[in-house]
Amino acid sequence: MKKTLLLMTGLCFVIVLLQLSGCNKIDWNDLLHHPDKADKLCDIKKISIYRDLDTLICKFSYNNWGDPDQVVLNHIATGQPGFRFIYDNKHRLTDYLGLYGADYTLNNYYEFWHQYVYENGKIVRDTMCGLGEYPNRSTNPYLLLLTTFEYDNYNRIVKAVQTYPLLPAIPSTIETYTYNGDNNLEKYTRLNGGDATPYVVTYTYNVSKPNLHRTSRIWMFVDRNYSVNTPVNATAYNQYGLPLKYDVAHYEFLYNLDIGKSTLEYQCR
Repeated sequence: MKKTLLLMTGLCFVIVLLQLSGCNKIDWNDLLHHPDKADKLCDIKKISIYRDLDTLICKFSYNNWGDPDQVVLNHIATGQPGFRFIYDNKHRLTDYLGLYGADYTLNNYYEFWHQYVYENGKIVRDTMCGLGEYPNRSTNPYLLLLTTFEYDNYNRIVKAVQTYPLLPAIPSTIETYTYNGDNNLEKYTRLNGGDATPYVVTYTYNVSKPNLHRTSRIWMFVDRNYSVNTPVNATAYNQYGLPLKYDVAHYEFLYNLDIGKSTLEYQCR
């Protein structure tokens, strides 16, 4: 009887270990076949960005459905607002704002304000205005930008067309995103209206590590980056392969946040 109990206890212990070890692994096959899907093993909790004169602290918070609610910065400045995300009753992102107010309420000045329109479950139109006081939309025609999106079969943005709706004489800007067989963004192309030659950026990846953007569907959308893997190597990683420290010349994340020299903290499952 004792032997049987010991054997059962041992088997249960092994099963628990296997389950725990499995939880610490990234399902690469799932990400490859569903490249629009967030890998919710961890949420970004804090990013500390080290600069010449100070350290910028970015604290992240999330709503009850696991989507980002706001990003609070210890220093607010022009070109460096805090972030607020608003959702409808279907948990869809409807508004994305860069706010100047220290309390992060909506009743203050914004640097940018995106509003989204959906069709068939996808954001197809983004109307962005700049430099105003909520809830008033800016009327400056040079600060009102309309972007329409096209998607591939994986629900990734592959084309974005930007226009100034109140200034139709300004030619459109067309951005395209090309993904490779590993479902990583291989090439970004931007053709400004009137230019003969497009601006092109190509990327390479560490295919053994996940992309930081994969921690949230919101990061993937607002930065238009659905890559499975990371294009930038970190100097340290957590047990899920997510970066704990960057020490590179430049790496942009979430609207002008240069996290090239930074440390990252997470809340993991």
